[in-house]
Amino acid sequence: MTRDRAFEFGIALLNSLGFVCSTGMPTFVDGRLTSHIIYGARHYPLGYWVCLPAPVIGALTYMCLQKCKSARAKVVLPTAILVGAGVLTLPNFRPGFIPHMAVTLGITLCAVASLASCWIRFGSTSTEYLKEAAIPWELILLC
Repeated sequence: MTRDRAFEFGIALLNSLGFVCSTGMPTFVDGRLTSHIIYGARHYPLGYWVCLPAPVIGALTYMCLQKCKSARAKVVLPTAILVGAGVLTLPNFRPGFIPHMAVTLGITLCAVASLASCWIRFGSTSTEYLKEAAIPWELILLC
């Protein structure tokens, strides 16, 4: 597996596992949480079914990273796939915080990690200054 394929597989894995953890954990924990004052134990009838699209999310992410030619698309599309899937699952997690805070936070953290990783990998940031050994005079004069 080349380095690009390994990176693309890693981002696809991050998105799919992040989605499963973000939607599966509230389903598992909230059904057993009896100490919640307002809602008590909350049961989500489609909770575990919502986790099933995770392989599709991973496959779509991997295909986008493989097929897209534009660097901007490679940065934005994996995050958009994850966020879109997360938004579509939110109506399942009622009552409580609408949108459910654990699902929203988990999806957001994974989306930020995916976006930052893809931006660093495919973005057009210039790193030529990192190879230069001399210290610029402007920096010396500021100190």
